Amino acid sequence: MKKLLTTILLGMLSATAWGEVAQRLVFDLNGPGPELVAAIQQGNALQAKINPGVRNELWFNTFHGSNVGLASLIITYRDLAHYAEAVANQEASSEWADFLAGFPGDKFPITYSGLSQVVIDSDAAEATDGSVLAILVFNTGGDTAGLAAEVSKAKALQDRINPGAAIGLVVPTLAGDATNSAVVLTRYASMTDWAEGGAKLQASEEWGEFLASFPADKYPIVYQGLSTAASVQ
Repeated sequence: MKKLLTTILLGMLSATAWGEVAQRLVFDLNGPGPELVAAIQQGNALQAKINPGVRNELWFNTFHGSNVGLASLIITYRDLAHYAEAVANQEASSEWADFLAGFPGDKFPITYSGLSQVVIDSDAAEATDGSVLAILVFNTGGDTAGLAAEVSKAKALQDRINPGAAIGLVVPTLAGDATNSAVVLTRYASMTDWAEGGAKLQASEEWGEFLASFPADKYPIVYQGLSTAASVQ
């Protein structure tokens, strides 16, 4: 588990011109959710001590088809240099080693670990209990910049029509993610806000025009889901 939590190809440091990067760890829920939350809260408190500036969010899959029995820990760093510094700090910390040794990995095994570049920041506050994350995975066909331009249009429209939503775009870079994929993440304060936001968009002529003009054949959706946050503070 320590290897999964702390090892990504550090040779990528030549790309430190990137902005924020996000590490995603997926846990299989073979134990009670509150126990995972408690373990992540413990790790978050320790992370704040040895790695200031690292942000942790825990999301439980709500509507994800066959992937419903999973949870994702999203760990965000300022850039790849910050990520590498955090990894080194963890490896040098006896407290972190003790935390990993005591983590209930038999109940919550990590089934996936990946790293993504934040292309468009959602500008959202840290997730709190009950926050909702709508997830759309697109096949970019290699044209990430083109999809980012479309997401920027959507973000500008949402800011006017549905200001309670916060749209971001991340692009997987390492550890087994599908080539040419990009993930649009839209945050809402609650499930109610998500439902009301959808109604606002459906009623908007501007949003309808945007959807009609979106090149869906060029950027097809290959996965979608909805997750709910549990506070790790």
